[in-house]
Amino acid sequence: MTRTTYTYAVLDISDAAYTEIFDKLKAAGYEHAFHEDENRIVVDMHGIAIARASVIPESKEHASKIYVTHMNACRVCSASESPLCDEGKRLHRQLRGMSI
Repeated sequence: MTRTTYTYAVLDISDAAYTEIFDKLKAAGYEHAFHEDENRIVVDMHGIAIARASVIPESKEHASKIYVTHMNACRVCSASESPLCDEGKRLHRQLRGMSI
């Protein structure tokens, strides 16, 4: 008999993020990823990656708010005299390309 084991780290995330991930994986048929660990249901995401959903701005003002929020939150972009990160560059191009 072959037995494979592995370990994982449990990262506590917000209830909203957990619920969104849980619901999407359940809808996609990944029930095997749910199990109990220390009296709570964990989602074992072995081999699954996540990414931030792209936000499509509704107006130039909305695009500007997204850009400013990113610039203030990003450690790379908020550092003085440093080049923008890839996401900062993308948001800047998006903002620059919108008609006024």
